[in-house]
Amino acid sequence: MANHSKPFTRQAGFTLLEVLVAFLLLSIALTLIMNIFSGSMHNQVTGAEYRKALQHAESRIADVTSETTLRPGRDQGWIDDKYRWEVEIEDWQYPDYDPAEPYELEPLSISVTVIWGDVKERQVRLHTVKLIRTEPL
Repeated sequence: MANHSKPFTRQAGFTLLEVLVAFLLLSIALTLIMNIFSGSMHNQVTGAEYRKALQHAESRIADVTSETTLRPGRDQGWIDDKYRWEVEIEDWQYPDYDPAEPYELEPLSISVTVIWGDVKERQVRLHTVKLIRTEPL
């Protein structure tokens, strides 16, 4: 009987070490992708909160400036139990103000601040100056 045995040949495939290295690289890549995705989602939520707070501040400043009788003082309140707003109205002086010279218009400084956030307080602040007629027409 003839011996037809073949010499030992190495079969093609991956070794256990190559498979482990591939899994390690894959897990690092997936971790990086998840961190990027998580950061992107956080930035999107934070941006949406800022836009909402800015809308509330713009709305509040429009309400305040549309009032016919404005006086210096402070006011505050809540919107949706999440956003706290503060309004501060103060007398404002012209840069070259001369008290001896009468003015028909009195400037008032109006600041509106909207604050929100549980862990880290965030805020949006808008400021304007409104001229109020000191004497009736």
